[in-house]
Amino acid sequence: MTAPLRILHLVEPVDGGVATLVRALVRWQIAHGHTVGVVAPDRGPLAGDLRALGADVTSLDIPRGLRVTRADLRAARALSALLRAGQWQVLHAHDSRAGVLGRPVARAAGVPVVYNAQSFAHLAQRAQGTGRSRYALTWAIEWALAPLSAAITVPSVGFAEQAIASRVVSRRRVEVVHNGYDPAPAVAPDRELAALAAQAPLIGFLSRMTGVKDPLGLLEALALLRDRGIDFRAAFVGDGPLESEVAERATAHGLADHVLVRPFTGLGAGPALAAFDIYVLPSTFEPFGIGLLEGMAAGLPTVATRVGGMPEIVRDGETGYLVEPADPTALADALQPLVTDPDLRQRMGSAGRARARMFSVSAMAERMDAVYERATHRDR
Repeated sequence: MTAPLRILHLVEPVDGGVATLVRALVRWQIAHGHTVGVVAPDRGPLAGDLRALGADVTSLDIPRGLRVTRADLRAARALSALLRAGQWQVLHAHDSRAGVLGRPVARAAGVPVVYNAQSFAHLAQRAQGTGRSRYALTWAIEWALAPLSAAITVPSVGFAEQAIASRVVSRRRVEVVHNGYDPAPAVAPDRELAALAAQAPLIGFLSRMTGVKDPLGLLEALALLRDRGIDFRAAFVGDGPLESEVAERATAHGLADHVLVRPFTGLGAGPALAAFDIYVLPSTFEPFGIGLLEGMAAGLPTVATRVGGMPEIVRDGETGYLVEPADPTALADALQPLVTDPDLRQRMGSAGRARARMFSVSAMAERMDAVYERATHRDR
């Protein structure tokens, strides 16, 4: 571990995977002697959670969207005053909006910035087929701000290569820090999902229902399994713009008796994972894939696509299977042996649980400490 530092985190958004990562990182940093401050919007539970951990939390409304408004200027002035008064040694800006605000302000204040890019908007937009003009704008913003970063952290080697190829980061400045996950205590399975699993092996999808997660492609793979005479059940757990379409397509494919679609709200990942027999994440774009770690830590064999960081998590043929994205036949072929062979599920699930321990919060935080150390020296 490096010598104790004074670290200021700038966070937007305050929910989802970024918020989970910040909670884990702040908890570890405080426990290991760092002085930690956080600047974040005071909406949702994040600010209160971080105060309870002992962080010095400043509430600041960080405007969202691409237009520069008076609110942006007010936020910039407030952050500048905080950086100049607090003797902070490094600013850690989490995700794109915090990076847009934090990098020029911190550079003007003489504080080095570590920019945590869990994704890049232009790469996500390209995967989603967004229009060229919006892609060009978000690319240009990242390209212009990259030189103001003492370091840019990304969650996987695969995603780093994508970012480098798109020319928004250089190999000299980019740092790979795999996301960390410590298993939660065991919980009882959700009753509705457990009842479904009692009928046949339960294939679980637990994610946002968006185009890049490809739940509709998974439905096509499930229809192929059904046509092969494979007995299974499947649960799609999550919210998002495709939620109603997934339910409608399941019925159209004649899978209403095989598939349950339900929102994530009120369920929680733990009870869902405890009910699943197999975890599947068929994304067409995935910088890391923290859901895979959650599933593996729960002892589940996993099926995922060869995109982004997922090949760095799943060991093909050992902890689960990797397939090409947007290929329902390959997905069905990978799911079939796991559905039909309980011994294979148990063997791969055990290997996955052991593999998940390698991606701990401690490993992530220690790696981040080394990035801070290099960033502060590099900036000087």
